[in-house]
Order: sequence, then structure tokens, then C-alpha cells
Amino acid sequence: MAKKDLVGWFFSHEGTRADIDTSVKVSEYSVAQIRHLLSKMEMVDQLYRDRLMSVPGTDQRYLGYVSKLIANDKANQAILTKIIAHMGWPKLSVVGSQGVNAAWLVVWHAKRPYQDRYFPLIKKAHENGEIPDAHFTTLRKKLAPAH
Repeated sequence: MAKKDLVGWFFSHEGTRADIDTSVKVSEYSVAQIRHLLSKMEMVDQLYRDRLMSVPGTDQRYLGYVSKLIANDKANQAILTKIIAHMGWPKLSVVGSQGVNAAWLVVWHAKRPYQDRYFPLIKKAHENGEIPDAHFTTLRKKLAPAH
């Protein structure tokens, strides 16, 4: 696809709907419900990334997958922001390893300002043994030398 066509495609797909609802009222959720929500966030985070790996970049489905991936990333970021406002950074002792992994994936796939915003919370969680070393060190290396 030509560069001109690709730019037009992105503008025409800005309204793509995410596969997860951002209107959730996280502040009313129990810990079990938040765990389930984080699990769903991880599933939608990976769904279109996995599909992208199965089609060539010239395949018409490729751009549709990219559009869904972007919509899901934005939705997951909005939901994670609500979770953090409600309970702080998701901790192993509270949401388990799957929940912590889901939160990390959301930050990992976000743009730099979102990563910078939550890096101090991730660092503190790491210092308290509440996230895996690999999550912290991978993100720290990506954000270096700023952190």
C-alpha cells in the first residue's frame, strides 16, 4: 500500500471500536471483578497482535487488525488508568500474576508519555516485590536514560 493510501486509511479508521468497554465503573468493582477485567484486557491486548503475525502486510486484513489493535490499546489504557486511580498499581498480592502481566502489557504497548506517567508506580511496586523483575527492568531499559 502506498504511503498516501496508508495515511488516508488511518484517518478513515479512527472510529474503530475497541473490543472492551471503557465505560466500566472500576470504583464499584470487587478485587475479583478487577482480576477478571485485567484478564479480559490481556486477551484483547494480544488478540490482534497474534492475528498480525499470521497475515502478510499486504493482506487486506492486516490494516483491519492494526486498527483494532490501536483501538484496544487506547481502551486498555483508559481502563488501567481507572484501575490505578481506584487501587494503585496492580500488585501480585492483590490481582495475581495474570493481572500484573496484563497491566504491564498495557503500559508496554503504550506511547512514551503514558509509560513515563506510571513508571514511578511500577518502580515502587518492584521495590516492594509486587511485580516481576523482568517487567521493571525491561521498561526501565526502554525508558533509559530518563529513568
